[in-house]
Parts: sequence; C-alpha cells; structure tokens
Amino acid sequence: MTFAGDRVVVKVKTHARLGTGVAGKCIGVGLSPTAEVSMIPEAQGETIGFRDARVERVSDSKELNFLLLPFLSRQIPSGMRINAADVLRKSLAGSAVSSGYALTLDRLKVHSMVITTGPSGDWLVVDVDGDVSVR
Repeated sequence: MTFAGDRVVVKVKTHARLGTGVAGKCIGVGLSPTAEVSMIPEAQGETIGFRDARVERVSDSKELNFLLLPFLSRQIPSGMRINAADVLRKSLAGSAVSSGYALTLDRLKVHSMVITTGPSGDWLVVDVDGDVSVR
C-alpha cells in the first residue's frame, strides 16, 4: 500500500485464464499480473471506508491491459464502508478475559481520514473522538 496525492494505492494480485475451445477441450493461458487500484479514504460518524475506487494499472503490456482492464473495472466496488465502532466493540468484547478489565466503547465519532505527507513519510491519519468505559 502506498499513497499518491489524496488516494490510497493498493497492489492487487489478479488471476485470469484466457482460452478458447478447440476440439472439445479448452486451450489457453493463465495470467497473474499485479494490478494497482486506488481509492479515496472517507470517514463520517462511526463509519470509515473508501470511495471512487479505480484501476490504475493492470500490467506493462498494452494488449493485456486491453483484455483485462474492462473486466477488472467491473469487479472492484466503487466504494465501501464499515462501521468502525461495531468492529472496535467486537474486538473489546474479550478484554475482561485477557486483561482482567472489561473495556467497552460507549461512543465513537470519526471526524476525518486523510493522507498527510511529512518528513517521516506519508501517513493515513484518522481523527476520532470516543468514550471508553473500564470496569
């Protein structure tokens, strides 16, 4: 995973088989190019996710790009969201067993999720407020 401007770039290993039927048998070739997909991170309320996902690169071959790009573009969701508060609550559910203290997330508000560039590199920064109870 890398960052480019306001986008997160993820390398995706793809597997494809191109072939045709000849005398009742399939003859073809298997392909496994590493594609690059980018997306804009997005956060609001209790949810985090991405929007505007797109295929940036399939391979260095123009011919292979011509064949695979339309297919890959349809396979990638344009956006996705998950409720970060629910994920955190589930991960804290077993805290009493592991630490002796029952931790619960009472409130979570995600303000933003942005890519920042600094002297130590690029970072995905998530700005949140929340309340955690310890019993």
